[in-house]
This record gives sequence, structure tokens and C-alpha cells, in this order.
Amino acid sequence: MRVDRQGEGLTLFYNPAAAKMAPNDVFGVAFNGGFNQPIMCGGEPRQMTLQVRGSADPPIYTIRIRVPQHGARSITSFLSHGGARADRH
Repeated sequence: MRVDRQGEGLTLFYNPAAAKMAPNDVFGVAFNGGFNQPIMCGGEPRQMTLQVRGSADPPIYTIRIRVPQHGARSITSFLSHGGARADRH
């Protein structure tokens, strides 16, 4: 994914209703990502926050990250089941 917000905060969304990966019963969905090359990858997956949107819309997961000053491309994974299942972007 191309990034145009270097040095700023960025909110990422994961919609499990639009993906084949089901959230984990214990921690839901985790995010792991980095920028540019694997040398800048994020390390340990971070738990995303569940956002309940009422009865008309299914819940989504969000996380806010800071884009590095020299970040140009993002490599991201959304993880479930302790990292055994992934939805990569």
C-alpha cells in the first residue's frame, strides 16, 4: 500500500464481514506491519480495538499507527488465531 502521510498518524480499519478470516475469540484481530523494506517491520503483532457500530452494521476493528518520516510503502498483515491465520495486504 502506498503511503502519503509521512510523519503523521494513520487509522487502519479491518472489517471481518468483508474478509474470509474470522476474529479470534480471545483477542479478536491483531495488526502487524512495517514500512518500505522488511528491516522496518513492526515486530510483535498488536491487538486491534473492536468498534461496535450498532445493530445495523457489523463491528469493525481499528488501530492507529504513526507513519515514519521516510515511510513510502506499507507491508501489513491482519492476524487471527495467535498469528496462525493471516490476511495480508
